[in-house]
Amino acid sequence: MNCQQVVARKGRLCEDMASTGDSKKCRCEGESVSHHSPGVVHSHESLYRLIFSPQQIEPDGTRPNIRAFDDIFSIGLSVDRAGYLLPGQLNQLAESLIEIRRRREVHSCCEGYFILKVNDIRNVFLNNERLLCIYDTSRSDRVSHADVCCTQIKPLGSEKSKIRNILCQIAGQLMAFNEN
Repeated sequence: MNCQQVVARKGRLCEDMASTGDSKKCRCEGESVSHHSPGVVHSHESLYRLIFSPQQIEPDGTRPNIRAFDDIFSIGLSVDRAGYLLPGQLNQLAESLIEIRRRREVHSCCEGYFILKVNDIRNVFLNNERLLCIYDTSRSDRVSHADVCCTQIKPLGSEKSKIRNILCQIAGQLMAFNEN
C-alpha cells in the first residue's frame, strides 16, 4: 500500500503507517500524501496545535501537559502548518471545530494553541531511533493540516510517557487567541 492509500483509509493513521513499515524511516514524509497538498512539510516550518480540553494543560495554564500528545500513538496529532494559514484563520478554524463538536453534542471550547517547530519534532530520538514523523495530510477544507505520528507501533507505557514528556519540553507556551 502506498502512502496516499494509507491516508485515504481515514483510519488510525499512525498505526496504519507503522504497519506499512514506514514508521522507522518516515519515508512518507518525503512525498505529499494528500491530493490537496501544498507540498511536503519542511524542517523550517512551524506548526500550531489547538487545545480543546483543560485536561491537556498544566495546572498553571501556561503549557500543554502530556495528555495533549496522546493522539501521536493512534490517529495522529492534528496540527496546522503556520505558513498556510492567513492572519485570523487559526481562530476561525478553532471556531469551526468547536461548532462541529457541538453538533456531536460535545461541550467544547478552545483553550488556546501552542507552537511546535518541525525541526525539533524531527530531532526527537530515543535509543538512537527517530521517534516522530510528520505527514502532510491536507484536506480540501483545511490545506494547512498535517499529522504527527510516533514511529513505534505500540510503545509501552513508560516509553509513551518519555515521548510525551519530550514533546512537552519542545512545545511552546500555550497562547490565547487575543495574544497573537
